[in-house]
Amino acid sequence: MHRMFGKNVIMAEGESQFDFNKIIALNDTAAVMWRRAEDGDFTSEDMAQTLIDRYGISREHALRSAEKMCVQWIELGLVSR
Repeated sequence: MHRMFGKNVIMAEGESQFDFNKIIALNDTAAVMWRRAEDGDFTSEDMAQTLIDRYGISREHALRSAEKMCVQWIELGLVSR
């Protein structure tokens, strides 16, 4: 992840994204989750705990947000199952 013009961005580099040369902007919450993902293998439960620790939100809210983000990242080819 990089900071460009005050935004958190990642470059989609997977084979499925190679032809598109995408730069994806992340909001601050997604950036927190991405930093956790950079540590290695993770589950939506891991991501939810990261959100709980960082923002003090309910487990239900955190898990719903984490699952949604993980699905989006998989669809974009940024991570795999």
